[in-house]
Amino acid sequence: MVMRVALYIRVSTEEQAKEGHSIGAQQDRLLDYVRSQGWEVAEVYIDDGYSAKDLHRPAMQRLLKDCEQKKFDVLLIYRLDRMVRNVIDLYSVMEHLDKHSVMFKSATEVYDTTSAMGRFFITLVAAIAQWERENLGERVKMGMEKNFRKGGWNGGEPPYGYRLEDGKLVIHEPEAAIVKRIFELYKTKGQREISRIFNQEGLRTRNDALWAGYTVRYILENPVYMGKMRWMYRQGGGKKTNQEIMIDGDHESIISEEDFNAVAILTKKRLIYREKTNVCFPFTGILKCARCGSPLQGGEKKQKLQNYRFYRCSGRFAQGICDIPLIAEDTVEKLMLEQIDFIIDGSWQKEIDIINDNQVATESPDHIQLERELNEIQKRKKKWQLAFANDVINLDDLRIRMQEENEREEIVRAQLISEPFAEKPLSKLTKQDVMAFAKNIKESWYHLELEHKKVIMQTVFERIIIDTYGEAVGGPGRRVPCKIISFETN
Repeated sequence: MVMRVALYIRVSTEEQAKEGHSIGAQQDRLLDYVRSQGWEVAEVYIDDGYSAKDLHRPAMQRLLKDCEQKKFDVLLIYRLDRMVRNVIDLYSVMEHLDKHSVMFKSATEVYDTTSAMGRFFITLVAAIAQWERENLGERVKMGMEKNFRKGGWNGGEPPYGYRLEDGKLVIHEPEAAIVKRIFELYKTKGQREISRIFNQEGLRTRNDALWAGYTVRYILENPVYMGKMRWMYRQGGGKKTNQEIMIDGDHESIISEEDFNAVAILTKKRLIYREKTNVCFPFTGILKCARCGSPLQGGEKKQKLQNYRFYRCSGRFAQGICDIPLIAEDTVEKLMLEQIDFIIDGSWQKEIDIINDNQVATESPDHIQLERELNEIQKRKKKWQLAFANDVINLDDLRIRMQEENEREEIVRAQLISEPFAEKPLSKLTKQDVMAFAKNIKESWYHLELEHKKVIMQTVFERIIIDTYGEAVGGPGRRVPCKIISFETN
């Protein structure tokens, strides 16, 4: 098979005048080389009047794109400095060519991936490029640490309450007043209550987002507000290092050190004395509020005879944007079992998909696991974006985390493509099977452990939209009438 070759030619006006490397001269030399090898010219890429300081050149970008589409088998240049002028760019181009199985050859030098010696030499150059990158990273880190030791700000979005002026943190009074208020309110109120108060007052974060408990917590735990700077607090993945260094910053504090430490002591006391509760709530993650769309989370209050278990809207208690009352767990159970009745008596028969007798391609366990991991990656991406919107992480942290998630996503998608579907027949599922399963749920529901109930709910339901109406009745732990607005099954 005849090798298809791409010719890359570059010259700047100054180089052409000084060195005589005209476009015509380079092209003639390259064509002579192609003829000597018996190759076939697929395309000629010419950057006329462009410097090689980087890869942002029209013909170079077109070449890299055509490489992805396999339009040629070999890239031929006159001399290496016609293509790149630093080892990092060389490594980048070599990596791109290798990824798409394109060889590389210089007509006048030993740069050549068509031979074993040439590939060894390119590998050596790549190693030098990696060393240069790592060395650059160490120098940047040393510079940042030096700046930190002086109490300076190392880039990224300034924390809430401050602005950057000439690279220094300067107090922004409107936000600083809210920071002071947070520390004052925390003496008598919790993080969620503070966020709820702010949201009800119409206050928003710097990015015009609603306040949340973790937004308040981040401010309460950040030593920057008492004039300190911390270094090596978290690793690249967001995990705490437990090896942080704290020094005095060169910025003005918003909170006194005494007040900041008093809040830290108060937080520890609240964690110690906080009531423990059974953390398993079967409908958490499934129930959604019909009024604001927020998830409902399980809670429990101690009573003399029996603890009162309930679900509360996070939009109301965490953000202060909703007014739906607490919903008793036994009320939710009753409504859910009524929905199960529709399956048992056959009312849902039109909505139940029955699998036919034909063999179908089913996903292997590995394939299912990869799909689940993709869903988890998407969820984590949304969480990082939400954390940034609420000033929990800065822009640099967001970029690092999104890059990590994108890299993992590429790996998972590649595995999904290579993972074959398992061809096997599925057992036939009849309407009677579904109805029998529903009947079994209802009969055994009140004998099941909470963990088993949760598994069943997550298996059957994707989402249940619920609302209340009328007045609550009864004594402590009063029940308010409810209705299921809509639901989605799995």
